[in-house]
Amino acid sequence: MQDLNAKYVDIVKAGKELFWKFGIKKVNVAEICHKAEVSRATFYKYFENKEKLALYILKSVVDNGILDYSKIMNSDVDFPTKIKMTIQLKLEGSKDLSQEFLNDIYKDEFFEIAAYFNHEKEESLKRVMNDYQQAQFDGHIRMDLKPEFILYIMNKIHEMITDKNLTVLYENPSDKIGEIVRFFFYGILSREER
Repeated sequence: MQDLNAKYVDIVKAGKELFWKFGIKKVNVAEICHKAEVSRATFYKYFENKEKLALYILKSVVDNGILDYSKIMNSDVDFPTKIKMTIQLKLEGSKDLSQEFLNDIYKDEFFEIAAYFNHEKEESLKRVMNDYQQAQFDGHIRMDLKPEFILYIMNKIHEMITDKNLTVLYENPSDKIGEIVRFFFYGILSREER
């Protein structure tokens, strides 16, 4: 049984590496099996298809990201430090991501993945909005800034991630995401918090 678990882990690891580098559409099961050094029969023993594997990987990454974000927001550090830690979390999470992968999870071509991602995006926006409204109440975010405006900008950020005109300005998606995140966060802090 331990050997089977190792193969399962190898499939997940290979899938993540290939999806992150080439996107979901451009990777096939044979490539995942080759990289994981498993047979196709072993792959299909664990996953129905590559989309199910991609969904499993994405769920794992999102769940871990939510836990890490919650730990930051529930920590005893001041709000500007929480922002810096959140930026670092975003940068680490986007490390090694390809633009192809980002495009694939935002498209409806992979319906189940897109539906899951859109649902989690909405839940994440609600969670962040609650945290920011509390930060605004506590005086860390400008009081003259409407929470609805923050939500609007956060939705626009998701559009910017796949914007082709913006993408060409950056060497890789991680640099683009880092710039967007830093601009957003440092643009909302009150003057005293900068």
